Amino acid sequence: MTRMVGLVLHYRTPARTSACLESLVAAGCRELIVIDNSGDQGVSVTAMSEHMTAIRAGGCALDVVDAGRNLGFAAGVNLGLRQARGTGPARIALVNSDAELSAGAFARASELLAAGADLVVPNEEGQPAVAPKYYARFLGLVLPFAGPGMVRMCSGAVLFLSERLAATDLFDEAFFFYGEDVDLAGRLARSGGRIIFARDVLFRHVGAVSAVRGSLFYEYHIVRGHWLLAMRLNNRAWERLLAVVGRSIVLPARAGLRSLRSRSLTPLTGLALATWDLVIGRPRNLAPGQA
Repeated sequence: MTRMVGLVLHYRTPARTSACLESLVAAGCRELIVIDNSGDQGVSVTAMSEHMTAIRAGGCALDVVDAGRNLGFAAGVNLGLRQARGTGPARIALVNSDAELSAGAFARASELLAAGADLVVPNEEGQPAVAPKYYARFLGLVLPFAGPGMVRMCSGAVLFLSERLAATDLFDEAFFFYGEDVDLAGRLARSGGRIIFARDVLFRHVGAVSAVRGSLFYEYHIVRGHWLLAMRLNNRAWERLLAVVGRSIVLPARAGLRSLRSRSLTPLTGLALATWDLVIGRPRNLAPGQA
């Protein structure tokens, strides 16, 4: 029987990560990997030592891998996947540190993966059944309806990966934060991958605790992700041109509206920096406390 490994990226939120790990154990996970993306010389991981000791004492294997710096989400996940498959084939429960699995989620997701799903997308507890969202690849908009040139998104705080997906470096590491999940959905759609949106697999979500909405980090990487998706989701020259033109209208409008609402120039600054950095090929981190 293929084992299921819980994979959690940690970034300076020891209380939330501890709660996440405990929920995975309670849901039936017996093997955990934590990728420490904090870049804080292990300070925040040390704050979790009591919780991790208790988890190990309960018979659950728990490995902590220090990335050395904040690799970003995509590269951090890929590092965790390489760690997991180093001891053999595995399915993966990829869980944000600000999410917790509900009772039965682990077992039900395992059943769906065993039945042939490549990716299982669960539903947030207390929310309506998973409502499809679509990414308009020519405009860079997330919409609640399907149409020409759209990709059904598989974004979520929790994703369950088949052994086939876990055997690869899943995400494009050009994405630091935002867009890697849309890129994944597009690649799965093109390859005929099977995505199951499972209303009976539940999780609880606290919300974005590492990436503060409205911060320069958030605004920069959201814009950068949209520009990268213009290239990744469109293979033909005319499609890429259309995607660039569409974003040249949508992204400034979005940044201007967000600046007006927040009474801050941060969204416009993020737009300018991200666009310029993509032109010259020099990405920035901008995570708090890091270069």
